[in-house]
Amino acid sequence: MSAIPVLILAQFEESSDVFTNAIKPDFKVDYVFLSPTAALQDLSFIIKGRVPPRSTSTLDPAANADFSPPKAIIFTSPIYDEAFLDATRQILAANKAHLPILKPDWDATTTAAAAAAAAAAAAATTAGADDTDAAVPDVEDVKQAAERAVKVLKNLDEEGKLDGKDEGVYLY
Repeated sequence: MSAIPVLILAQFEESSDVFTNAIKPDFKVDYVFLSPTAALQDLSFIIKGRVPPRSTSTLDPAANADFSPPKAIIFTSPIYDEAFLDATRQILAANKAHLPILKPDWDATTTAAAAAAAAAAAAATTAGADDTDAAVPDVEDVKQAAERAVKVLKNLDEEGKLDGKDEGVYLY
């Protein structure tokens, strides 16, 4: 089985790199967004497997011959809030794309991860959604989050929900 492509929406390059590496080998990341603004501007390109005209990804899908549309979208930061989720679903609907969206279950995370998430969310709210001064999450917390996401993704794959017909939102 080849790796299933997913799209990562993160806040920090460091944590997105850790998350990306932690979901391998079953899943691959061809594109990462590091800000809600860039994601909303360019999501319609990525879900079609096309590189946006003003690519802001830390990865280079243009150099990756295997770049293909993602089978799921994974939010990894609290800067991608409910308003962003609604906007994402509108973009997917406008493009007739049916992708499951995974987002962290902040209530189920460890106390330390929950505190870090709350601090990041507070910093993002105070300084604007694209703030880069918030604290980078702990590497172990990111790895644990990636493990939870992989479990959900594997279940979705087994249930046939990564085949372009599912629009659910799933907590990990």
